[in-house]
Amino acid sequence: MRAVLPGYRRDVTALLSLCDAVLFPSQLTEVLPMTLIEASAVGVPIVCSDIPGNREVVQDGENGLLAGPSDESYAEALARVLGDASLAERMARAGRQAALEKFDESVVVPKIISLYATLGAQRNSKILGI
Repeated sequence: MRAVLPGYRRDVTALLSLCDAVLFPSQLTEVLPMTLIEASAVGVPIVCSDIPGNREVVQDGENGLLAGPSDESYAEALARVLGDASLAERMARAGRQAALEKFDESVVVPKIISLYATLGAQRNSKILGI
């Protein structure tokens, strides 16, 4: 097994597509971790910390594994993904499908526009006393 720490890169999706798995052990809560969405979108199975933002992207056992906070937990989960090609392939397919269904801009943009329209209408009704 080999880990690569390339520093800042602009070609993230190309690099992710070369990976057998992505390990994301951060304990810092992010609302929506783009690293996990990008990994899912290119079909890479994920091992990540079991924290709220990560659970928005990774469904444990479906498109990745939730682990931590111990190093042993991450190592066991990563070894499980790397040691079982059929599991890794199933998770990769599920991750790609979930990314397309849940996070693709064709899905997200209309939802944001609808939310803004709803909030604008609520604001206007409050201003007008309706």
